[in-house]
Amino acid sequence: MKVKEKKSKGLKREFSIQIEFKEISSLRATKLKEIASKSKISGFRPGKVPISHVDKMYGKDVTVEAIEEKVSETSRAVLEERGLRAAVSPQINMNKEMEKIISSEEDVEYTMSCEVLPDIEIIDFKKIKLENPVAEPQKKDIDDALTYMSEQNPDYTKPKK
Repeated sequence: MKVKEKKSKGLKREFSIQIEFKEISSLRATKLKEIASKSKISGFRPGKVPISHVDKMYGKDVTVEAIEEKVSETSRAVLEERGLRAAVSPQINMNKEMEKIISSEEDVEYTMSCEVLPDIEIIDFKKIKLENPVAEPQKKDIDDALTYMSEQNPDYTKPKK
């Protein structure tokens, strides 16, 4: 697995990751053996299906499953190695289409981008001092405010008949 970290801004991180196809093919072979040992296909005794036959039937699906498993595994590993915690699940973009990767048996390259949780320093709250500002209005300001309020709320009286 090769990892290149791209430039990041703020909490956003972006990585370019490359997985060798031999890692995927070994996982694929393991999965095919597991399927061959458990499958019941007509014409074969249970658990005795040749791997080549299972490969013809389920080869592409197993390859896709192996790629998905390796991509999620490597994504988690990249974040853990760097001590990062993703705020949301990472967004993964394959650099090539899945069909091309399967048919050409090339290394899998993808880009992973995510936002990480920031490092928060714990502060001793006993050291924090709060200020409680108190306003001291002048007598003229109070009189002006009372005059303004009395003008805004006049008394209403019934007109005389």
